Amino acid sequence: MLMHRLSNHNKRCSPLESAGLWTYRRPAGGGLVEIGTVQGREVALPPHLHDEDQLVFVVAGQRRFLIGETVRCARAGQATLIPAGTPHRSLSESSDVVCINLYLAPGCYAVDNLMADLSRRWRSDPGLDESSLLWLVDAHQIATPEPSATNAGEGLCDVRPGPVWQAARAAGLSREGYSRRFTRLHSIPPATFRMLMQLNAARRLLRAGQPIAVVAAETGFSDQSHLGRCFRRFFGVTPGRYRAG
Repeated sequence: MLMHRLSNHNKRCSPLESAGLWTYRRPAGGGLVEIGTVQGREVALPPHLHDEDQLVFVVAGQRRFLIGETVRCARAGQATLIPAGTPHRSLSESSDVVCINLYLAPGCYAVDNLMADLSRRWRSDPGLDESSLLWLVDAHQIATPEPSATNAGEGLCDVRPGPVWQAARAAGLSREGYSRRFTRLHSIPPATFRMLMQLNAARRLLRAGQPIAVVAAETGFSDQSHLGRCFRRFFGVTPGRYRAG
């Protein structure tokens, strides 16, 4: 059983696992893009965002996310939602964490009901297996998807292809003024936002099985090693491990 295995993590974790272990895998069909799990203590990641709605369900310990200037916390048996396109930072914890992330196509699920049902099911049976988890997700899929209110990058000001100085000139600002304004509004610098767009494009290509070197070239990284360093920093795994999921 998925959650039973994860909830027993603390009994058998190695020092490496205590430092944080991320995995991703992709069930077939539906609007569930992928499932991510994290186990360990050093679960911090720098500010990043996803194309998908990220539903976070905590199995053990707690997860904390910094969104703007607000810290959002979910404890064991609780769920929280980070909408697609929302810059967020995950914080380290003082004790081991076990967490499942469901990456959902925006507008395709009754997310509030899904989170409530996950918590109710957890209270009655913490050993929820993966087939039951996927059944719950499927049961809350919306027959006619709703227009997404939040897509990755939507609402970010003056985002244009090319260097930051070009976007600044188009906005009638100095490079420094543009960067300050962008960072104040969206909690990440414009150069970081562009890299996150590249990384999310890389995620899509890796999920489709494209070779890592091809993905690096098509998404604007200087080479495969450059993609690997950035990918691991922001998503916790190497491109190779992510692709294999």
